[in-house]
Amino acid sequence: MSMIMEEYERRSNMGLNRIPNKFLCSQHIKDDSIRKFIDRKSMLGYCDYCERDKKVITLEDVLFYIMDGVKFLYTEPVEFMAYDGSEGGYQGTTYYIDDVLFDHLELEIDDNQLFRDIEGSLDYTKLWADETMYYDSKADIMMYEWDYFKKVVKHRARYLFASSTKLESEEYRVNPFQILENIGRMCRTYKLVHPLDKGTKFYRCRQHDTATIISSVEQICAPPQQYVLSPNRMSPAGISMFYGAFNEATAFKETLDLSNTLQPKYTSAVFATKRDLKVIDLSLLPKIPSPFEQRKRKDYYPLIFLSDFVRDLSAPIERDGRVHIEYVPTQIITEYFRYTFSEYKNGENKIDGIIYPSARNKGEKACVLFLDHEESIEELEFDPALLKRGNVKKVVL
Repeated sequence: MSMIMEEYERRSNMGLNRIPNKFLCSQHIKDDSIRKFIDRKSMLGYCDYCERDKKVITLEDVLFYIMDGVKFLYTEPVEFMAYDGSEGGYQGTTYYIDDVLFDHLELEIDDNQLFRDIEGSLDYTKLWADETMYYDSKADIMMYEWDYFKKVVKHRARYLFASSTKLESEEYRVNPFQILENIGRMCRTYKLVHPLDKGTKFYRCRQHDTATIISSVEQICAPPQQYVLSPNRMSPAGISMFYGAFNEATAFKETLDLSNTLQPKYTSAVFATKRDLKVIDLSLLPKIPSPFEQRKRKDYYPLIFLSDFVRDLSAPIERDGRVHIEYVPTQIITEYFRYTFSEYKNGENKIDGIIYPSARNKGEKACVLFLDHEESIEELEFDPALLKRGNVKKVVL
């Protein structure tokens, strides 16, 4: 095969036609991963779009990099889709390359000539399809496994699910406990174990009746075990933990119930850690990488799953008769991080709590520390002078 034919086939396989022999710098494409690729591969030369000397790369190299990203997410329909000419062709949804690049992947080009050059280099005879519309992606499979875990612990086995192989299903040949281990492994991979420095402040709020006067740490820290009668997001009834927020507004939104007329008053307090802590911080997930970012593609689907998982973990749950069931999965996740995950670390740097996105104050964070009544008094600094009291109905939520 001649070099000309080899080059034609190479471009055709990538969905490209003849490409202008031009050079560009990183300033004209608004995608961080593409810009980094250009900067990484560029050499001093002349940018045909800036029309001046800069660090540049060939348009051909950039287009091959872009189309490699397309092929990561999209497939030629002939690979998996039935074709029936009498029924209009491929029996599924297909796209032209401009739909994929500019509508789905939202590629932005800030130079009109570059946009025309890219458009003219694309092969519009080739169709593309999203295989995940018809088959599960890796992220879908991981989310199905998490949904299966929730179903098991809510409706089949709550206490000994880790020791039984009978809970494996036809769809998931994995013990539910392995699903916890997989989540723990991803938390280590993406470095979600973070330090909380000594002196970190937490805001806490308690709603109460008019006769209650809160003036001591014992009244507003984590409750004594005998008073933990209702389940919480991360802790079941009977297990005391310290819930807090990183600002007063979030503490109010996480705690106060405006419809509770029997408890029209609130008292808020500020606590500070007396030592450095280690927490699982689910609010610090790495950004889902661009499909163009070759070096981080292995993280694309796991981070989509983790984002969905954290969103599910922190979703608001109505306090109705089912709340004790709906909280079971998050309570087990908490217990796993508190004990089993820490054992994996050989007792070093044990996990002291979990930070998670607030369910009721978007963009803010809440935290649960694994401190019961006595431990929260001993390990957290409390200043009674910072106690605030007020009427619940005057709080703007």
